[in-house]
Amino acid sequence: MRDGKLHIPTVYSEEGIGGGPPDSYYSAGIDTRGRFEQKFGYFEVRCMLPKGEGIWSAFWLFNDLVGEVTGNGQNGTEVDIYESPFYTFPRKRDRDRISTNLHYDGYGEAQRSSNVGNFRVKNPYDTFNTYGVEWNENEYIFYINGRETARSSFGGVCQEPLWLILSVEFGREGWTGDIYNSNNEDFTDFVVDYVRVYQYNELLD
Repeated sequence: MRDGKLHIPTVYSEEGIGGGPPDSYYSAGIDTRGRFEQKFGYFEVRCMLPKGEGIWSAFWLFNDLVGEVTGNGQNGTEVDIYESPFYTFPRKRDRDRISTNLHYDGYGEAQRSSNVGNFRVKNPYDTFNTYGVEWNENEYIFYINGRETARSSFGGVCQEPLWLILSVEFGREGWTGDIYNSNNEDFTDFVVDYVRVYQYNELLD
């Protein structure tokens, strides 16, 4: 924590950290597994995205049943409210975007995925923006800064509780570029102002 905000850094270590491999990059993720989970409602983060080739941050919902192959996502769906893999794109209009995705039936050959959309965000690496989803029994409704971006019922919509995850990941190829093309001075922290979760009001008879 710094200045009342959560900072998740990405750092390089020649020697390794905590028994980890040498000549490696390190970052972190935080989740509410075993402490908080919820079915349906509104989930939102206000954050500033990290800069750097080969890294991306994300705010997502998950449970252990995502790995079960059932032919639909009703028992468990990975709900990627946002992911930020586009920093290396040369044009600002392409770089200043986030990706929203849904996955179910595990991570093997049976996996089903939907790219709900890639959406423009104003200066996401230098200013705070909000990213949220309203999840009900019929659909997911996604928002950026309180404005609806997309709706989806892919997988039949998860009907089981999910927990929350904030993460920074990195790779050597694919959509983010190669982290080893960067150096430690290129990175900025993933800075989170808040995470908020709301429940639906129950109607009284």
